[in-house]
Amino acid sequence: MEQERHNNTDIAALIGHSHVMLGHAEAGDWEAVIRDEDKRRQLIHQFFSSPSNMADVQGLSAAIQELLQINDELERLVTVAREKARSEVSTIATGRKAVNAYADNAA
Repeated sequence: MEQERHNNTDIAALIGHSHVMLGHAEAGDWEAVIRDEDKRRQLIHQFFSSPSNMADVQGLSAAIQELLQINDELERLVTVAREKARSEVSTIATGRKAVNAYADNAA
C-alpha cells in the first residue's frame, strides 16, 4: 500500500511537472521549458527505472496517455514558435537586404 502511494506520488509529480512545462511553453518562456525538460527527463528516468512503479497497469496507462497528450501539445507549441522565429528571421534578412541595396545605390 505504501509503495503504491509512493508510485502514485511519483507519477503525479511527473505529470504535474509536465503541466508546469506546458504552461511555460504556452507563455512563450522557452528558457524555462528547457530547464523543465532536464528535470522532467530525470523524473521519467526515476519513475520508469523501478519495476514496482509499473504494478498498476490501468493507472500507468492513463498517466502515460496524459503525458503523451502533454507532449503532443508541447510539440505543437514548439512548431508554432519555430515557424514564428523563422518568419521573423526572414523579415529581418529581407530588411537587411533592402538596407544594403539602398546603401549601395545611394553611394
